[in-house]
Amino acid sequence: MGKLKIEVDEEFINGLIDKVIEENTQIQGLKNLNVQLREDGINFQMEVDFLGKEATVESLIKILEKPEDLEKGKLRLSLTGDEGVRKILEGVFYILSEFSEAISSKDFEILIDFNKVRINPFIDTIMKSIKISQLQLQDGKFDLLIEFKN
Repeated sequence: MGKLKIEVDEEFINGLIDKVIEENTQIQGLKNLNVQLREDGINFQMEVDFLGKEATVESLIKILEKPEDLEKGKLRLSLTGDEGVRKILEGVFYILSEFSEAISSKDFEILIDFNKVRINPFIDTIMKSIKISQLQLQDGKFDLLIEFKN
């Protein structure tokens, strides 16, 4: 059957962040927000100016478990780095978990359980027929290859 390959690099992600977040929101003190795609995970780096003091804070999201398919697979992430940033990221995922049973957040770990994802019957059926052949972070790129199950 057919395959779909998605490749996203750091330049695209950071450009998207610039357009969506930095140009359209007023976050007091946020000077810059960047993402680095590394083999060990996704590194978020923020430059902030708060009460006249400048600082750079970072957080690394590590991929602990990768899903094999979109029917029963699980994506497990670990949040490391500056404690404040970890708590903010965990809080964002906690809020999302209030709207979906598929997402849970506890002890700086995020779990997305694709078995619990419910969108609508048509999309749910399609998700059950897709396997993930490749999911990796390498050389500043995120690579995803999906294909239909036989």
